[in-house]
Amino acid sequence: IGSGLKKIIYVNVNEPARFDFASKNVSSRRNDPVVLTCHAMGDEPLQITWTHNGNRIDLNNYRISIAEMKTDEGVRSQLSMSRTDRHDSGKYRCVGENQFGRSEHLIFLAVQESPDAPSSLEVLEVKSRTVKLSWKRPYDGNSPVLSYLVQFKPLKSLHEQTVIASPDEEWKGPHISNLTLPSVGVASRYEFY
Repeated sequence: IGSGLKKIIYVNVNEPARFDFASKNVSSRRNDPVVLTCHAMGDEPLQITWTHNGNRIDLNNYRISIAEMKTDEGVRSQLSMSRTDRHDSGKYRCVGENQFGRSEHLIFLAVQESPDAPSSLEVLEVKSRTVKLSWKRPYDGNSPVLSYLVQFKPLKSLHEQTVIASPDEEWKGPHISNLTLPSVGVASRYEFY
């Protein structure tokens, strides 16, 4: 009964900015280079910005650079540090944004290094055969402190001691005792003989 009716409808599907993963952890040794990568997907134009612990990245720092590359799915951004330092540890936020949406990718960077020396060493109690020591836990270098080394020497060696060339040599020799203690608490009791 006559010709059929028809209408052509064009559908555009727009993809907002997005990331495959919400977050990841990265570790690096102090003074080693590190590259943090985020790959934002979505429709062009895609804009990517980086922050570190809530602050914009300082691109005037000679150690840090950011490079972006277009891919079939979006944009890959790489934040490169030529050598890492303690203050580089923290939360890096990579934000991808286009006219259809916004998404973020978090990277938690831990720069690992040797721990600092304990501070505020105190002798809390001295008895005939025991001594109780306390100290403040040091910065752990982003790795658990496994043990502490306590060195001690008999009191008589203090009186017999002659002039020493350097402070390091003062704690070397046969009269020095070394005791390795597990990292269990800030203050502990240890028995010395």
